[in-house]
Amino acid sequence: MAKTEDEMKNSQDAQDLLGKGVSFMTLGRYREAMACFSEVIRTDPKNVVAFHKRGIVYSVQNQHELAIKDYSEAIRLSPELAAAYSNRGNSYYALGQYERAIQDYKKAIETDPALTAAYNNSGNAHRILGQYEQAIRDFDEGLKIDPLNAVAYNGRGMTHLALAHFDLAIADCTKAINLDPTFTPAYNNRGNAYRALGRHEHAIRDFEEAARLDPSDEGVYYNLASVLEHYDSQKALRVWGKYLRIAKGLPSGNGWMQTVVKDKKNHMAS
Repeated sequence: MAKTEDEMKNSQDAQDLLGKGVSFMTLGRYREAMACFSEVIRTDPKNVVAFHKRGIVYSVQNQHELAIKDYSEAIRLSPELAAAYSNRGNSYYALGQYERAIQDYKKAIETDPALTAAYNNSGNAHRILGQYEQAIRDFDEGLKIDPLNAVAYNGRGMTHLALAHFDLAIADCTKAINLDPTFTPAYNNRGNAYRALGRHEHAIRDFEEAARLDPSDEGVYYNLASVLEHYDSQKALRVWGKYLRIAKGLPSGNGWMQTVVKDKKNHMAS
């Protein structure tokens, strides 16, 4: 049946609003994006794209329960929308509901076997649950599709690290770094593998590079200070200070030094 003139106008208006909403998302203007997608949903309650995009906006604002509702509606309207399963899985993952996340990643992969992110995220969820062999299989499958995926190499490296396969962890993290020299987690994870092998100079270099790339990552300073304790206590003290300023919100300046001296034993790596 041919659309009426009003239906065609409404359809064009919806497309315009969707386009504006995506532009606002790209700019980080999430309130405006939300308004656009919500207006489309108000006028067209069966608009799959609007529900999916609004779910993404909720996700980036850590409103995962609301995101899950929108993703679920998008899936109800379009059961073959792989991205909606994958994104709903990400929200379940963020809420610590890893089994439900894995089920969604599995469905996303069944719907779109080339969706690399779903393999990576499924691998991470399996790793957190201690299901290391399955995690490695997930990363392996993702790398078959995209052999230049630094995230997959880093995730597999983290899994090898959890299994105490330190040489394999180093190899995978090194591949991730070679593919993306700015990928901070790979330096941190490789540093932890080096530290476990007693190769402290290599570990220090990796932790220092990770701290340079991301000065806001408290975990990197924790790892760096823990290794430096064995070599340079004064430098370790300064790094503990950086760690505590981020972790405890301490002010900059010299006032934190007494806190470092008092607390650093509580932050020593075991």
